[in-house]
Amino acid sequence: MGRKVYEQVCLRFSLEDERDKRLYKILTELNLGIHKSKNRFIKNAIDAYVNGTNSENAYVSPKNDKALTESDLNLRLEQMKNEIRMELYQEMLVMFMKAGLSSASTLHSNTSSQDSEQIVSDSQKDMGENAPTDEMMENIMKWS
Repeated sequence: MGRKVYEQVCLRFSLEDERDKRLYKILTELNLGIHKSKNRFIKNAIDAYVNGTNSENAYVSPKNDKALTESDLNLRLEQMKNEIRMELYQEMLVMFMKAGLSSASTLHSNTSSQDSEQIVSDSQKDMGENAPTDEMMENIMKWS
């Protein structure tokens, strides 16, 4: 059996360059339980870049041992968008209702602010079933 032949390449990082610092941090915090070695990680990254292969385990977050994939990031992005959208819908509906209630309370001076707040809070509870749709939001945005 013949002796294995290796070639060696030196890789330097300038800690004054933001990109180099970020890449160096990735390498120093690399989860070796998943990637086995920094050498293997670098070779897989180069191979994925050059060949355009989809390297699902290209990077592992140092905070947990789970590999972050593009589909994971897209899923998280969609979840955040939906959460923000729902918060905006709720706040806009509350604002519209308060505006409507304040104008109605000027017409009916018998209505107290506590009654108005109770109506707003009751309507917020009911909104779980009748959450605004994307189409409703688009129409509201067109009207404004």
